[in-house]
Amino acid sequence: MSTLEVEKKPYFAIILSLIGGIDLLALGAQSVAIYIDHAIRGQYDLGYLFGVLVPLWVIGFLIPICGILSVYSAVRVNLNPWKHETWGIAILLSSTVGIFLAFPSFTVFALVGLIGVIGGILVLAYKPRGCLLP
Repeated sequence: MSTLEVEKKPYFAIILSLIGGIDLLALGAQSVAIYIDHAIRGQYDLGYLFGVLVPLWVIGFLIPICGILSVYSAVRVNLNPWKHETWGIAILLSSTVGIFLAFPSFTVFALVGLIGVIGGILVLAYKPRGCLLP
């Protein structure tokens, strides 16, 4: 039985998506580190708690989830390029959500996170061509 193999994978798009996902993971770690730093200092004013610490805590857990989804989707595109539409949409959505979560606080990381969006667009624009293997 012969199988259909992809001639050329979208390596540039996969690398950009991986960089964007790893950036989101780093951003989440930075957010949690800031939360822990403020908690150690004992700054528990009620307005400060609900104005700064709770959003950092939520962002610190939601952004890495977006990063993990983006990295996982990039790996799945590499393993199965025929499903590039599904994983490209997942990369695009997770990178976009991660950027919108991060943008008010960390503009440099959010701008670097645009790399993941570009990678997702390139994965969606990819047109696989196959060849039959014996």
